[in-house]
Amino acid sequence: MHTTMIRPGLLVSLKTTLRGGVTYQKRTIDPEHAVGAALVETWETTREVADAEDHARAIVARGKCGSLVTGVCCSSSFGLLCPVEREDKLAAAIEEATRPPRRTTRLPRTAGSTCS
Repeated sequence: MHTTMIRPGLLVSLKTTLRGGVTYQKRTIDPEHAVGAALVETWETTREVADAEDHARAIVARGKCGSLVTGVCCSSSFGLLCPVEREDKLAAAIEEATRPPRRTTRLPRTAGSTCS
C-alpha cells in the first residue's frame, strides 16, 4: 500500500462551454430495428457553424480561460487541486476567466472596416 500526504488545498471543479452558433440536423437512414437482442439505428448528422471564424476564436478563448485556472492548480485523480498558498492566484484566475470578453464587432465584409 502506498500513501501520499496531500497538502491542504481546494478541490476545483472546472467546466468550459461554448453556446450558440452551431446547429445540428439528424437524418435517419435506417430506423431502429432489432438485430438479435440489440436495437440498431443508423443516422447521418450534419453540423453547421454559422460563422467559422467567430467559432474558431471562441474555441481559442475557451481554451485560454480554462488554462488560466488549470495553470494555478495541480492535476490529480480526484480533479484539480489548488494549494492553499495559491488561493489568491486561483481567485484572480477565476475572475479573469469569467470576465466578459472584449468583443470586436465586425461590419459585413463588403463594408471593409471593423469597429470595436
